[in-house]
Amino acid sequence: MSPVLFNIYIGSMINSLKLSDLGCQINGVYIGCLVYADDIILLSALVGTLQKMLEICYASSTDIDIMFNAKKQVCFVLVRLTQQHLIV
Repeated sequence: MSPVLFNIYIGSMINSLKLSDLGCQINGVYIGCLVYADDIILLSALVGTLQKMLEICYASSTDIDIMFNAKKQVCFVLVRLTQQHLIV
């Protein structure tokens, strides 16, 4: 029963992220928030947008009494190198 209840709770947070229109989309499908069990991945092309998504997650989690474990949080940034970055 616990996974079902968690999915119901986390669904409101995912819906809030979708409605914000922040994060990544592929062919019109929202993939800004990927969830597996109790792991959540937020995807965004911009760091500022990612911060706004985190704020939405925090507000939604506060509403439903879910706490995030700050010790388990990781931020991973990918940067495409261009010729400008390669000038020495």
